[in-house]
Amino acid sequence: MILENAADVEAARQYTEITGGLTFQVNVAHVTSIELPALRRVHGTMMINSLSTTESISLPSLTSVGQAFMGSGNAALRSLNLPVLDSIGGGMTLTSTEASSLYVPELRQVGGSVTFSSNTTITSVSMPSLETVTGDLSLLSLSALNELSLGSLRTVGGSLMLGGLQVESVTLGKLEQVGQNISLYSNPLLKTLSMPRLQEQGALGDTPADLTFSIVSTPLLRTLELDDLQQVHGIFSIVGVSGQLTVDITALQAVGQNLSLAQNPGMDAVNLPALVSVGNNLSIGSNDVLVALSVPSLQNVVGSVSIAGNPQLSQCLVLNVETQLRNAGWAGEFGSGGNLPEDCN
Repeated sequence: MILENAADVEAARQYTEITGGLTFQVNVAHVTSIELPALRRVHGTMMINSLSTTESISLPSLTSVGQAFMGSGNAALRSLNLPVLDSIGGGMTLTSTEASSLYVPELRQVGGSVTFSSNTTITSVSMPSLETVTGDLSLLSLSALNELSLGSLRTVGGSLMLGGLQVESVTLGKLEQVGQNISLYSNPLLKTLSMPRLQEQGALGDTPADLTFSIVSTPLLRTLELDDLQQVHGIFSIVGVSGQLTVDITALQAVGQNLSLAQNPGMDAVNLPALVSVGNNLSIGSNDVLVALSVPSLQNVVGSVSIAGNPQLSQCLVLNVETQLRNAGWAGEFGSGGNLPEDCN
């Protein structure tokens, strides 16, 4: 079903169910608001594309969309009302839409990916009941976004990507698993990242070498809560943090690829008490104020180790890490220049 004019909208008001798809493309000056009060279910794909005059769409009874929910290029759209939407069978995509907020209070599951991107006016994304995203969850280039609510989210089957946001805090208190990548980048105001129940990242990825858990260009980060994280299947990296940050991940046992903590002017301590193995290279370097490093369980690094260029980190402490590895039978390359010189005798 395609809605192109006022007559189409009026005819659709009576429907409770649409067995195919539903497309909104009403671009007539006298239709600025659309409401379909009876509609409960759309079996196919719902599309809201290139609306230049429609300012609001209200679907107060809609509970499910069988396939994808897609919206893009809606220059006039300011309000999208979906108060009882419970499930989307495919993906949910909103790009270049000028709404100031997105509030979907009852949405529990999305069968594909969720992508919100390239919206310069949206200040709030709130999906407080969302538990499962089968694909990726991407919030990208939302230059006005300062509030994010995903308090019930438990599982992301694909990648979690947050970039170009203005939020100060990302709290995902119930998140337990991310199947592929976690990527946070270019979030200039982010101070807190809290995922205390996250246990595993990257288990569903096909190629571990291509998997990443990365925090990049997030200069103000001060609080990193990853209390239950036990395994990262790919690369784990934190780069470019200027705020006073302690990396304290007490349950982490294994990193499948590179572990890199580098060029963080504000990172003062690294505590990884349960870490046993790193599947490729270990690099901790160019961290101006790093004074504490604890990896007491580390036994094996498949590649090389470089703990170098940390001017306030005791060279004796660094050499103790090398001795610990050597005593466990490790025979790899160990680099340790540029740390705080001390007499270790």
